[in-house]
Amino acid sequence: MRIGRFVLPILLVLATAITAWSQETSPSVVGNSAVKAYIKQHKLDLVIRALRKLDGLTGMSVIDSCGYGIGWSTAKAGEQVDCRPGVKVEIICRDDLVDAVVATIEKTAHTGLKGDGKIYVSNIEQAVRISTGERGEGSV
Repeated sequence: MRIGRFVLPILLVLATAITAWSQETSPSVVGNSAVKAYIKQHKLDLVIRALRKLDGLTGMSVIDSCGYGIGWSTAKAGEQVDCRPGVKVEIICRDDLVDAVVATIEKTAHTGLKGDGKIYVSNIEQAVRISTGERGEGSV
């Protein structure tokens, strides 16, 4: 059983190499979140100005949107639903900025009326900067 004595060390070396390789080739973005806010169009300028004052925020995307929620639609099943125009603000930021980003959007987008919008927060598993191929934390 001389062969068996060498198999275990070889397997350990292979397992270590595979683990190191997988961490190098697919780094995850630990500690980053996506904040998606659906707000009224007329509040967009105020929200952007307030968010730009936050230190550490690297950018945002703004997308025109149209949607409806419970309580807005009077349409019955199968009927045309009227969508309300709005914008979606999407921000990828460090976890330590999430509370400040959410509070800023909540405060500046608030009118007190129905349909002020929604804010969603989720984790980011991986990011890639297309221009350089950089992956992980530095690509955000």
